[in-house]
Amino acid sequence: MTNEGTRQGVFARWSEAARHRFPDREIIVRANGQVAYLQISHRRQLMTLGAAVAFGAWALFASVSYVVFDRQLADKNAEIEQAVTAYRTLKHSLTDAETKFVDIARNLEERNTQLISMQDQNSALKRNLSAIETVLDSVVAQRTRIAGERQSLDTRNVILEARLKQMQVAQAEVLGRLGQRTLGEIADVERVVAMTGLDADTMLNRSGTLRIGQGGPFIPALGGKDFDGLVEPANFTAAILDAHIDRLEGLQRLLRVLPLTMPAESYTLSSGYGTRRDPVNGAAAMHYGVDLSGNSGQPITATAPGKVIFSERMGFYGKMVEIDHGMGVTTRYGHLKDIAVEEGQIVAAGEKIGSMGSTGRSTGVHVHYEIRLDGQPVNPMKFLKAGRYVLKAQQ
Repeated sequence: MTNEGTRQGVFARWSEAARHRFPDREIIVRANGQVAYLQISHRRQLMTLGAAVAFGAWALFASVSYVVFDRQLADKNAEIEQAVTAYRTLKHSLTDAETKFVDIARNLEERNTQLISMQDQNSALKRNLSAIETVLDSVVAQRTRIAGERQSLDTRNVILEARLKQMQVAQAEVLGRLGQRTLGEIADVERVVAMTGLDADTMLNRSGTLRIGQGGPFIPALGGKDFDGLVEPANFTAAILDAHIDRLEGLQRLLRVLPLTMPAESYTLSSGYGTRRDPVNGAAAMHYGVDLSGNSGQPITATAPGKVIFSERMGFYGKMVEIDHGMGVTTRYGHLKDIAVEEGQIVAAGEKIGSMGSTGRSTGVHVHYEIRLDGQPVNPMKFLKAGRYVLKAQQ
């Protein structure tokens, strides 16, 4: 037998078994007094059974598939949740990475800027180095040239030092001669001041000429001695000579303001300074000035420059003029016939201040002449003697 014959035999047996299991059936249906017959053949039964089996199989398949699909869906949801969680984690990581990337980019940019700045600085340093090398080359060249000139300068320095020593010796000799001459002139002027009875240092201090608080080398005291040879010429310096010249100039200014002349051109000394017999009552008395007799109306002049501080009648002095010469020195001119100056007026030495007369307590025409130091009378004849010495020295 062939395979086809075998398949036909099997199909015939199955068909026979199906007819036996599912014979043709007839169903009677009564409704509303009527009877109806419904005939169901075995073919239709098989078809219905097949449909039912197919539907059951489909339902079973669908149920199984639903369960499987639901489980798969739950698994997929779990996977999605995991994926979402992983995505979020990845997103956070990505955000952190982006932040780090931005920081790294910023750092790189800053470093790039620094590198550019360093490159610029490096370029500037290279230019400076090049300039320095140029300068160094120039310096080396100059140093070589200076080294060559130095020998010439050393020779010149030796010559200049020799000349300088000669000049120093000559200067010392000049300073010595000037110093000795200055000391001699100082001695002469101090001798004149000493004749008046005044102290030279005190008067210079009052005039602001004397330097206070100075030091320096020993200088021999001056006053009425021969100073030639007391200071060796080699010991004089410019500072010492300057100090001597300052003192000499101060003393000369002092002489110009001291009253060293008499107020009348021609006179007779009728009464000196000190104790005498009073010309009015004959009693012993103290005379604080000198009386110079002359002609009525004879000009009376200031014996030194100064400022008039009194110019009117004053008791026994009669008409009197008083002049302030500074440094505490004042002069008085009494018994004047008339007065030619006013109080506050500045007068020069030899300027007329009035005329000789006999006003006040007087026995005849004369001028009463006083010199006062700090308000205390001093002997005018000492000043006259000093003035005559100066006049004789000038001649």
